[in-house]
Amino acid sequence: METLLLTGCVDPGDTPFLKVRNAESRLAEYEASIARWIDDSDFESIVFCENSGYEHSYANLVGRARAKGKSLEVLVFKGNRGSQEYGKGYGEGEIIEYALAHSALLGQSSSFYKATGRVFVGNVNSILAKDSGKPTAFILFTSWKYADTRFFKSDIGFFRENLLDAYREVRDREKISIERVYRRRLKGKRIPAFGEFPDIRGICASSGEAYDLSPARMALSRALLKLGLYRV
Repeated sequence: METLLLTGCVDPGDTPFLKVRNAESRLAEYEASIARWIDDSDFESIVFCENSGYEHSYANLVGRARAKGKSLEVLVFKGNRGSQEYGKGYGEGEIIEYALAHSALLGQSSSFYKATGRVFVGNVNSILAKDSGKPTAFILFTSWKYADTRFFKSDIGFFRENLLDAYREVRDREKISIERVYRRRLKGKRIPAFGEFPDIRGICASSGEAYDLSPARMALSRALLKLGLYRV
């Protein structure tokens, strides 16, 4: 069973280096994204884990998933203090750690896909079909020396052993991002890339700009992927 983990922080407080801060706007984007994952992806098990403790009912989305024969599990906890001191990657790692410890759906899975909660991957179903045999898959941006943490797949045992506590090293003010920590920890472990370059769509919380690639940039990314330049 393929399970998707969506990470979320509705109210980021004083988390540094964020341009998208408004809780209501962020909540609307999370809800729209979750709905799209339910409607347009082949995932039958979806977990949304939110770490600011923001009070909100997701019953309509749970019902939406149920109507399609899918399962949506929502976990909410208060754990965003570290993000406000060290950066958003700290909070993201904290969310994954919490979800792995508390999610019933993840407890039934041997691996999981993780996506940042406010984005969607336009070609996700093609990726699922091509990479079903890969327990772990990442995209590495060689020129910047970091692993893309917006969307990846990991064997749960592998993640626990190698990446679970990586967020504790994050210090955004010192330019030590979660992406760079993941890259260092994955180096030399022969982790494959996805079989197709993820078409990530959404707004970057740090810059406020769209992730969406132009057709030309996507074509270039696909070509570089075939050349093996995005492999860890």
